Amino acid sequence: MSTEDKAKHTGQDIKGKVKEGVGALTGNDDLRAEGRGDQAEAEAKRKLDQAKDSAKHAAQNAKGKVEEGVGSVTGNERMKAEGRGDQAASGVKEDFNK
Repeated sequence: MSTEDKAKHTGQDIKGKVKEGVGALTGNDDLRAEGRGDQAEAEAKRKLDQAKDSAKHAAQNAKGKVEEGVGSVTGNERMKAEGRGDQAASGVKEDFNK
C-alpha cells in the first residue's frame, strides 16, 4: 500500500470520526451513522490494500524459493543468493505491511 493510499484511508477515517462526533453533539443520528460508515469504509479499504500487498509479497517469496532451489540444483551461487534476497525482501515488506 502506498503512502498516498494510507493517507487517503486515514483522512477518510478522521472525516468519519468528526462526522460521528458532530452528530453526537448535535443529536443528529444520521450524521453519526454516516460517520461510522465512513470509518468502516476506510478500514475496509485499508484491509483490502493490505491483502493485495500480502499476495504480492507471497509471490515474491515463492519466486525467491524457486530461484534458490534452481540455484542449488544447478550450482549457480548467484541465483541462490538472489533467491534468498527475494525471500528476505518479501519478509521485510510484509512486516511493514502490518
